Formats: sequence, structure tokens, C-alpha cells
Amino acid sequence: MRPNPNAYPMRAIVLLAIFAASPPPAAPADDWPQWLGPKRDAIWRETGIIEKFPEKGPVIRWRTPIAAGYTGPAVADGRVYVMDRTIAEGTPKAKNDFARGKALGKERVICLNEADGAVVWKFEYDCVYNISYSLGPRTTPVIHDHKVYTLGAVGHLSCLNTADGKPVWSHDLVKEYDAKQPPIWGYSAHPLLDGQKLICMVGGPNSTVVAFDKDTGKEIWRALNAKNLGYCPPMIYEAAGKRQLIIWHGEAVNGLDPETGKVFWTVPFESYQSMSISTPRKLDDYLFLTSTFGKSLMLRLAADRPGAAVAWRGNPRRLALTACSAHRSSKTATSMAHQATVNWSASKLRPENACGARSRPTVGKRHAARTCSS
Repeated sequence: MRPNPNAYPMRAIVLLAIFAASPPPAAPADDWPQWLGPKRDAIWRETGIIEKFPEKGPVIRWRTPIAAGYTGPAVADGRVYVMDRTIAEGTPKAKNDFARGKALGKERVICLNEADGAVVWKFEYDCVYNISYSLGPRTTPVIHDHKVYTLGAVGHLSCLNTADGKPVWSHDLVKEYDAKQPPIWGYSAHPLLDGQKLICMVGGPNSTVVAFDKDTGKEIWRALNAKNLGYCPPMIYEAAGKRQLIIWHGEAVNGLDPETGKVFWTVPFESYQSMSISTPRKLDDYLFLTSTFGKSLMLRLAADRPGAAVAWRGNPRRLALTACSAHRSSKTATSMAHQATVNWSASKLRPENACGARSRPTVGKRHAARTCSS
């Protein structure tokens, strides 16, 4: 199959020099081996980072053209890993990106040299898309111990050798777990590597979330039975002295034992059209979730055992779509959600206080914060 460069837009992966010391060897960068970084917490812990871009922008070290897709790059051990999708020559561009129809093509995993952008290897496989917005895969690769783990938009889960891209193991999640079909907007929940386990949102009967052995691909456990898988990535936080795997699917948010898949607690939280997308964020004993069309939820995690209670639910008519705020009389806690700040407190946990017409943005040194006037 020859790629059709005109059917869908090409993109380029670009490496920018954003450190104060311009020669790359003088300022080695930390690896970014998965979505949200080394600790999966969206925090950049490097030093020597410039505070302001030059007037003409950061220096571009190299560009490498790749095909279409939505995945972010992962960087580890001097290599860059990214996914894309090519379609057969002669395939017309979809007239309606939202429509869900069959589209032939190939998904690819591409490994680049971090120093110059040269292609080290490519791994590709035939992949028929039947999803909306079918440009390409969504999730960021995970790199660990000389292996790269990837999840394609229609459920192709792969483990490859980082040296040459040769397959170690793979699964077709839709077929093997009787998931019927992928989510309408494709598999988008970034896999989570935890010890010996690769934890993935899968779908199908009693297999909303599945843990695989990272070396063999063998199933370790499966849990939950949701009709709508959603798009939210699995996260692990500690509360009540226990590590808890947070799974938010289209109908509820759940706390599980990451070792066994045992369900500790469940709180119903249905999202519009199963759009459970954003990452749950924890600060102290609070867990915050937010969805499109103004739906949000603040949970208070139990201190003596794994459990959760609703602190407040957002009012769709008043809440913003992303970062929300609530106040208490004397103290404000702050939680980073990517580049936004979520502020709340414990005594006035009311949805009507959350980011309404009186909210005002404030800008800090590294991020933009949003606070609400009381």
C-alpha cells in the first residue's frame, strides 16, 4: 500500500531547543518516556530551562515529516517515539470528519534519533478505522526497559523492542475482549505502566480495564463492566495509606486495587456522550473530575480506608469546561491540572461557587491560574 499524501494532512515532529544553554550536549534533557512525563504528573523537574522564548522563537534543531495522527512523542535513551497513520493511495478524504465509516490504512510506530531526527525504524500494521475523526492514533507511547508499548485508535495494543521495532507481543482488544467496536472517537486513554503491569482501558464484558504482564502480554486481571468505555487515562494515587487505581469510564468513577483489580469504591458520574476525558486530579484528600458541558465532580477520599464521598457536583449552567474553583473562608488549596490551576476549599464546597461569571484569570511564573471572587 502506497501512502496517499493528499488525503489527510501531513505533520512534522519538531525538536526545539528550550534550554538556557544552547549546545545540546551541555544541557542534557530529562527523558519523557510516557504521557505526562516520568512520574505521569505533568511536572517538568529539569533545571536550566529558559524563562522566556527568544523574540524569533526557540531554535529548531530538526524537523521530520510524519503522517496524520494525534499522539504526542515519548522520549527515552536518545530516541523519540511517535505514532501516525497512512492511508492507501486513491483513498478520498472523508467529507465529514465526524462521520463514523470504514477507512483502510496502516498505523505506524516510528522511532527517531533524538539528535538529528533521522528515522531509526518503523513498525506498521494494517488497520481499518471505523471511528469518528479518523486521522490517526491518539495515545502516547510508553517506554520502559528496552520496550515500547503503543495503543492504536481501534484497539491494537503492541509491545515492541526499542532496538529494532520487532514485536514482542500484541493484542487486538476489540476482537479478543468482545468489545464490539472501539469508542466512537477511538481508544484515547494512555496506557499506564505500574511495576510488572501494563494497565489499559479495554472494553467488553467485565473488562473495562485490564492489566497485562508487561513482558509477556498475558492478562493478570480484568475489572468493571461499563457500557461506555470513555477516554480517561488510568491514574494511580495514594489515599488512606493505599495505592488506588482511579478509573473513570462513561458512567462512574472507581477506585481499584492496582495489584488485583478489586473494586474499592464506585461513585456514579455519567458524562455527556461518554466523554470522560480529562485526568482526575488529586490534592490532599480531594479528587477532582471535570467533563464537557460543564459537568464536574469533587470527591473527598476517606482517610481511614479506601472510599470516596461526594463533596459537590458541578452545576452545568455555571461551571467552566476545564479548571473550576470553589472557596472556603480561610484557606485555598491548589491543584495543577496540566497547565491550568484548580482552586478549592473545604467549608464552602458548593458548585455555585465554581468558576462562574465572577471568575478572573491570573497569571503566574509558569502557569495561568483561575480564581473566583467570593
